[in-house]
Amino acid sequence: MLAAVATSGSYSDLTDTPVIPPVLGFTPVQQGGGVNQGNNKVYIGWRPSGTGLGVTVDQTDEGNVVFEAELQGNVANLQNNINEVSNAVAALEGQVGSAWTPGNLQPLSVNGIGYVTFIVRNGDSSQSASEGTVIALQGRPGSWLSGGNAASGGDYWCIWTRIA
Repeated sequence: MLAAVATSGSYSDLTDTPVIPPVLGFTPVQQGGGVNQGNNKVYIGWRPSGTGLGVTVDQTDEGNVVFEAELQGNVANLQNNINEVSNAVAALEGQVGSAWTPGNLQPLSVNGIGYVTFIVRNGDSSQSASEGTVIALQGRPGSWLSGGNAASGGDYWCIWTRIA
């Protein structure tokens, strides 16, 4: 017992063991060496700009640590965005009403709603129009939306979709 006191400089009467003061003043954390871990050097510190607690592995900045309060705020913002999109979809559904339901869609047929045609004319641009143009096509029923056009030499072509 006297040897223990001489070695440690103090003695615990409760446990009969020497009291060894900690050298570091804190409990160290092992870096690397765990399961599926390398021995890379990890640095953790507060950003000089005050933007958060940063992590660097070797020489690669891995960004900031995300804390629960910040994550909850981001999740709340994301939920608000999702709600806004849902509200916008509901508003569109309200505007469209029952116009586009499986029960009232026409089957896809030649010149039917949704039918797409590709028109090529040599020397005739009368059925060619820029994207977004809506017209009645000669010899075809309904209204047609241009998906874009092009020309080369004397040939004009355009993609049309029947919308009404």
